[in-house]
Amino acid sequence: MRVAANALLAIAAITVLAFLGSEAWSLVQGFVAPEAERPLHEPHVTDYEGLSPEEVGAAVLKGQGCLSCHQRDLQGGIVGPSFSNVGVRWGDPERLRTQIVNAHELYPGSYMPAFEHLTDQEVDGLIAYLGTFTSQREGPANTGETQIQIPTDADGDPRFSEAMIERGQQLYTQQGCVGCHAVNGVAPGGNQGPNLTYEGRRGRSDEWQLQHLKSPLSVYVEGEPQGSWQMPSYSQLPEDDLKAIVAFLQSLR
Repeated sequence: MRVAANALLAIAAITVLAFLGSEAWSLVQGFVAPEAERPLHEPHVTDYEGLSPEEVGAAVLKGQGCLSCHQRDLQGGIVGPSFSNVGVRWGDPERLRTQIVNAHELYPGSYMPAFEHLTDQEVDGLIAYLGTFTSQREGPANTGETQIQIPTDADGDPRFSEAMIERGQQLYTQQGCVGCHAVNGVAPGGNQGPNLTYEGRRGRSDEWQLQHLKSPLSVYVEGEPQGSWQMPSYSQLPEDDLKAIVAFLQSLR
């Protein structure tokens, strides 16, 4: 009897193990399935039912984490350009489409990843939504008056002198920066570039600002910059003048 019982237990154990093994293998296959067999992106068409293109775009911008790299109304990341005035700056919808779907076509080495997984509806919606980002519809960066504050270091000491900031403000005007950038309370400006009213709050380092003045596109791509960028280079200016402009920008708070 004991032998028969042991045999039954052994058969039962083997059956259970076989079942568990089969389930485990199916689970493993789900993880290691070739990329080609797994969709990169599941279109959420039903999620967008009844939404306007702008509302679709707002959902895509949030869902794709665009604000982890870009800022709007001082909220977001600092890796990519600010969304301030982006609806004006990117006047060509097809060029903006290329920038969204595969930025490397326009700027080889771009830090921006390709969003080729987005559906046409999502890209169209994102373009429509970004088109509403104009100076007339901006938030805190387009209201009130700019306060110039001297930035301090970790010990609380001033990083720039008042004279350096004043010199930077003069150069900002003389070099025509006001033609593309608005700085409320300091000078009127254009809307072809981001609103710089609170530039000092954006979290850019002094080194980043300096390099951006020398070679604007270089801070957004890896390797040698290729392609035209909206902002011109100011590398022809003396280093001290460039640092003065940086001081002025970093004081805009």
